[in-house]
Amino acid sequence: MVHPNRNKMTLIVKWLSQSCFWLRTTDLSVYFDPGFLNTSEPLQRADMILVSHHHFDHLLKGSVSLLADDWTSKVGPMKCRRKLGKNAQVVKPGDHIDVKGTEVQVVDAYNPKQRYKLTYHKKGACVGYVIMIDGRWVYHAGDTGLIDEMSDLGPVDLALLPIGGKVTMGVDEAVEAVKRIRPMMVVPMHMKKADPMEFKNKVEKIGETQVSVLGPNEMFSF
Repeated sequence: MVHPNRNKMTLIVKWLSQSCFWLRTTDLSVYFDPGFLNTSEPLQRADMILVSHHHFDHLLKGSVSLLADDWTSKVGPMKCRRKLGKNAQVVKPGDHIDVKGTEVQVVDAYNPKQRYKLTYHKKGACVGYVIMIDGRWVYHAGDTGLIDEMSDLGPVDLALLPIGGKVTMGVDEAVEAVKRIRPMMVVPMHMKKADPMEFKNKVEKIGETQVSVLGPNEMFSF
């Protein structure tokens, strides 16, 4: 797969906790899944908050209030509307929206029924996002199992993938997801007790994708 957008401006990626990331450029500040922010550092206000689903580890009303101003765009599926507060934009898988001039694709995130004893994340109720930031396609998978729709995402430069198992993909499923998505770089999230270095080693043996393992409040330039 050819990635035509690999020579664009720097994107700063910071992991705050669980599936919460802060992505910023000179002109844009984006937060994904602001549950427990796990930081004592001052946080820059958000231009955009994108939420995958309503579970407390991905969305807390108090975290949203710390990040949002009146001009912040807040996006999430229906069950997130109350926690996101007024002027939230409700989305569902398949939506394509423009947020402050930024292209956002809303994609599926769910647990395949045949894989899990309990369906913690039902199809249609949760979402992932593919967002264009400064010429880079960034995929935040949300809480998802390994799903067929990952093969149809199109070019992805940076993928943020859960590896913790039980309610999301485990390590081996996330490695298979990397094979399907073929991003330039992947960052593991929602790790629970999974070993991110095991994931890193297995992915990098494939030879096409780099892995950046972050600790809380660590960041890298992409």
